[in-house]
Amino acid sequence: MKSAYSVSDVESFVARMWAGATFITPYAYSYQFTGLAGQAGTTTGTINIAANADFLLLALALRPSIGAVQTNATQPVPFIRAQLTDTGSGENFFAQAIDVGSVSTNNERTKALPYPRILQGKTAVSVTLTGWAPAAETYAGELVLEGVQVRAYTPSGR
Repeated sequence: MKSAYSVSDVESFVARMWAGATFITPYAYSYQFTGLAGQAGTTTGTINIAANADFLLLALALRPSIGAVQTNATQPVPFIRAQLTDTGSGENFFAQAIDVGSVSTNNERTKALPYPRILQGKTAVSVTLTGWAPAAETYAGELVLEGVQVRAYTPSGR
């Protein structure tokens, strides 16, 4: 994972938001989808956040496929709108479903969210993807939530 946030940015943010000593590890969650019809098709799923740590979401990445062999220079930009919802709080990530290209990278791991988003441990993220292509296409791919796990840290021997 390559982040637009520096390690010191993340550490500083975590220190402000979590009390006490913390342990931070890079982590990612993904939602894989197949058979999404480009013209008004919808797919839904759930990403479960681990119970043993909070997750600080730093970036979204989309790795789409339209069935052709791809190189980094020929990756497709799909007509997909996304809405993510933190099911623990009921809060939507966006005011309405938006084009995934507006908030995610296409395998170039350098585009960050405008501000990190905290997802508490043991919550889930509901994912809804909707095609809005002008022509018939079928998409498959993976939406990745990139960030760090944050958990309380107690040094051994104390």
